[in-house]
Amino acid sequence: MIDCLIVGAGPAGSTMAKEMASRGFEVLVVEKRQEVGSPKRCAEGVSSHGFEKLGIKLNQQSISRRIKGAMLYSPSGKFVKMEGHGMEGFVLERKIFEKDLASQAIKAGAKYMIKSMAIGMERRNGAWKVRIRSIDGIKEIEAKLVIGADGVESKVGKWVGLHTVNRITDYHSGIQFEMAGVNADEDHIHLFFGREIAPLGYAWIFPKAFSANVGLGILEKAAKMRAYDI
Repeated sequence: MIDCLIVGAGPAGSTMAKEMASRGFEVLVVEKRQEVGSPKRCAEGVSSHGFEKLGIKLNQQSISRRIKGAMLYSPSGKFVKMEGHGMEGFVLERKIFEKDLASQAIKAGAKYMIKSMAIGMERRNGAWKVRIRSIDGIKEIEAKLVIGADGVESKVGKWVGLHTVNRITDYHSGIQFEMAGVNADEDHIHLFFGREIAPLGYAWIFPKAFSANVGLGILEKAAKMRAYDI
């Protein structure tokens, strides 16, 4: 039996793995994808305040660009520039960032299993029995504690009786491209609002060192179209 099984090797899972392992607990992280940090599912922007609060030290290779704040654009083209304390931050290279977090956890003593998916769990004899499907087949791992770091609709949460399923009307449709040659102020992230640009949502430009994350998200059901169609 291990002390702690963590499902999901994203930022939350790896941060928790490092904390638990550094305190002497036996930790195993299982990740369903074959590569930590890929594919990225965000525009990679984070506030420096958030990292300070969590006590996470950023590897310099994880930072693609430092930003001073945000610029918000109305449908008329007018904009508000938001700067100052709490607005500073970074646009990351998330593939590097998440691998670095995992590396820190491993150095602290945690173990990782990639391309391994938790497919069920139950409580028996005072411990959690978690079924894991990997390239070697299905096996059961016994753990004193299971941490679900498997996203907003956590299967781990569902297995223990938590309501983790969102209504379909709450889902947004989003699309993003990493583009070169984008003409935008590189010291700020840019958010665009208005029905002509992104009905019932917003569009964004997050500058990086040699490119920019450009995308938009809309409330698909109410907008009656997909983000890709705009």
